[in-house]
Amino acid sequence: LALADEVRAAETMVALARKSRLPAFNYGLGFGLEGPATAAMDGSVETGRVSSGGPLIVSPELGITLPIFLDKIDATIAAAIAQRRAAGARLEGETLLLVVELAEALFLWRDSGRRAELFRARLTPRGEEALSLARTAYGSGAIDLTVLLDAERNLRTFRLGLARARMEREVARARVEFQLLARVPSDLSFTAPSEPEP
Repeated sequence: LALADEVRAAETMVALARKSRLPAFNYGLGFGLEGPATAAMDGSVETGRVSSGGPLIVSPELGITLPIFLDKIDATIAAAIAQRRAAGARLEGETLLLVVELAEALFLWRDSGRRAELFRARLTPRGEEALSLARTAYGSGAIDLTVLLDAERNLRTFRLGLARARMEREVARARVEFQLLARVPSDLSFTAPSEPEP
């Protein structure tokens, strides 16, 4: 929002700079009382005191300011236009950066949600099943201890992957909400779509 205000201020400066090429007209009225000034002891005229009862003097005033330094005015206009372009470029760059950040956060949110669902629905249950089979086989003497330990390690790896994917999903969700809430009016609310939990 600050960059948008900066662009509007630059546009105002361009408009003011362009108006400085035009002549400026001033008008007004002056009021005073006519009367003799009293003489001071040293012979100088004291203008602060006038005799009362004199007629009221109304004098119209008219002034015109001509733009005679056209090179300076043109330079001021060019500088204002350059400031407006720079502010517009900064605003556009910031907008593009926000769009990229939001797109990245949305991608991470969806990707981590997909990975969490993969670990929850497919890999972890298969790891639990493999561990159960390995325990049964180890109990009957069909496999050695290293196969049982590998099955336990694989299940722990799947559970850790599920926890990591859920954590990354929540971090990405927070980034998306921040990107949206930080740049919309305060009376507009955003509710993230709910995702199924196990």
